[in-house]
Amino acid sequence: MNINIVTEKKIDELLKTAESKLADYAFDELKTLIDKILLDCDKIQYQKGKANALRILGTIYGMKAENNQAKHILNEAYKLFNEVDDLYGNIKVNANLGIVLANLGEYEEALKHFHISVSFSYNFSDDKYLADQYVNIGSIYHKLGNFTLSFRYYKKALRIRQKLDNITGLATVYNNIANLYENQGDLGIALGYFLKAYKIWNTTSNPRAQAVVMYNIAVILNVLKNFSQAFQYFENALLLAIKYDIINIQALTYCSLANLLIEQDKFIQAEDYLTNAIKANEQSNDTETKKLILKTHIKYYKKINDYKKAFEYQKELIELDEKVRHKTISQKIASMEYDFNIKQKEKETELYRIKNIELRNAYNEIEKKSQALIEANENLKQLDASKDAILSIVSHDIKNLIGSIYSIIELFRYEKLNSKSENYINMIETSVQKALKLVQDILEANALETKDYKLNLNPYDFNELLSSYKSSFKINAEAKMINFKIILPQNSCIVYIQIDRFWQIIENLISNAIKFSKQGGFISITGEIITENNKSFALIKIKDTGIGISKENIPIIFNKFTLAKRKGTKGEMTTGLGLSIVKRLVELHYGEISVKSEINVGSEFVIKLPAYEKAFE
Repeated sequence: MNINIVTEKKIDELLKTAESKLADYAFDELKTLIDKILLDCDKIQYQKGKANALRILGTIYGMKAENNQAKHILNEAYKLFNEVDDLYGNIKVNANLGIVLANLGEYEEALKHFHISVSFSYNFSDDKYLADQYVNIGSIYHKLGNFTLSFRYYKKALRIRQKLDNITGLATVYNNIANLYENQGDLGIALGYFLKAYKIWNTTSNPRAQAVVMYNIAVILNVLKNFSQAFQYFENALLLAIKYDIINIQALTYCSLANLLIEQDKFIQAEDYLTNAIKANEQSNDTETKKLILKTHIKYYKKINDYKKAFEYQKELIELDEKVRHKTISQKIASMEYDFNIKQKEKETELYRIKNIELRNAYNEIEKKSQALIEANENLKQLDASKDAILSIVSHDIKNLIGSIYSIIELFRYEKLNSKSENYINMIETSVQKALKLVQDILEANALETKDYKLNLNPYDFNELLSSYKSSFKINAEAKMINFKIILPQNSCIVYIQIDRFWQIIENLISNAIKFSKQGGFISITGEIITENNKSFALIKIKDTGIGISKENIPIIFNKFTLAKRKGTKGEMTTGLGLSIVKRLVELHYGEISVKSEINVGSEFVIKLPAYEKAFE
């Protein structure tokens, strides 16, 4: 018997070995093993084995923070798992893909994959894996700034891991909860949770986790001005990150150490650390870390009075911020162009089919359809031409002008200004922000007008969704001395939404309510579940005691560039596009929006969404 014969059983054994070696961070050895497994899978056409090998390979690149490569490989694995109908493999690859997408800032897509992984986990009653996904989902909500939902998912994971006595899993949750408290400014509580996590991880063989928590502890100690201890934790984190090739922690730690050295006027060593931070960040391709590195460069050059260099890095930082801000819009435009091309192909196919029908019987029908196609194509061409013209102006001229003005403003701020000059600079900055908002609204309205534009809807608990808005808007309302309240229905339901787009709807309506309400006013968000014709609907009523809308303006309030736009109670200007965007987004959620208003009494906007009865875990 030839022991070198490749079989599915032998491949599965090698895959188990590779999986177990992930925790050792022996990436070169692992990659060699995975390359061999992939060759063996191709020899015997073992697609399930190939999918698992690609998943492990993608995970390796993800652990090395080479996220774009990881995404490409994991997407291949994802397609293969779907083709071979491997449910357990699907759970794992969705989780892996979610983590990588989150690292790349594609949060909505990451959430989709994590929720798929959760739903599949129920089929296997795998509580440990379910807890892992709750942690992942909590992390995404944290990055989206929704601390209420984030903490709720972390608590779900904490309960499961306490029940399972999963020590290392508890450490992960402690670390994530600490991050939440740190973002909210509760540094003492955050440090306590980080230290609890560190105590656990210090007894395990998980260098990545140890490096992360040491970095987090160092950051808080630095803020608390305990510089000597902070420096020690940073250096220990860096040693682990270098030893185990943890690129993203290397970049962050080099940058943080450079910051500390700049404070101590140790400029030569600081410059060396910054150079290393740049090299590491080029591999990880992490935008937030790059922004931190740019800010550190600005600090460095200001400290040595080289304002010209500081200005150059300030300009680069502004351009990066601008790039991130327009990333979502660019993705929408690309999607629109793709949909346009598909539509064209569909129309050509339909026209070809019609022309092959017997001419005598189909002549009138062909004429009608041809005319419809001509009109549709003409509309699409006009929309495409309009879109291209707008994008050309915005991306090359207006955007560059705005970036230049911002850069000049920042340069002026390096100089000592008298109060009059400072006021002029603030006025210029306000005007630039308004111009940028108008540009963004025009792009947004243009993209949403296409009939084939779709949202990626996911299930959310209605009450949890409303609760998450409380802390987000309360501060803004209180700043204008306006009372703010959220009233939840007694029971809940599921609504299908795209989280960032739905946030945009609510944020616009609440911002308007605050803008058009006077000091001492009242704003409420009321949730309600109703039944009409045996169908359930979730209502969100946003009511204010503001200046109201006149009867003649109510029918045109949702029109694009509406003449119904008004100044806020403090003179705030509007573009006339916000409510037209809101209406289109509500429709894309298969919902409706209406308004009731009376001058000097207030307004009430009502969003009506389809509701689903099944409870959301």
